Amino acid sequence: MCYGMVGDSLEYGDWKLGKRQEGLATSMLSFGVKLATAICAPVVLLLEAVGYVPNAQQTPSTQIGINFMVNILPAILSLVSCIPLIWYKLSDKRVSEIRADLEEGKHTWDK
Repeated sequence: MCYGMVGDSLEYGDWKLGKRQEGLATSMLSFGVKLATAICAPVVLLLEAVGYVPNAQQTPSTQIGINFMVNILPAILSLVSCIPLIWYKLSDKRVSEIRADLEEGKHTWDK
């Protein structure tokens, strides 16, 4: 979903500011991936917290903890990540209008 939204945001930025900033958008998306990777790296600590023992039969409480980590926690974080979408106002119709304006050479300050 992020990659589709980046394209729309680039069009909006060009329309609003008169500048296409693909490099900035790409670097911020790359930074987000790197940040997520860095945050997920300490998963070993979470495994230790739920009592995971490598190469052994896991206890029921450990299985519940692992289930929470791989199913419930990502679902919660996915829902939380949708909160900023409340302020994302670029609908398909609006993006089409912006692209039409850009093809005609119009920007926000022209209106």
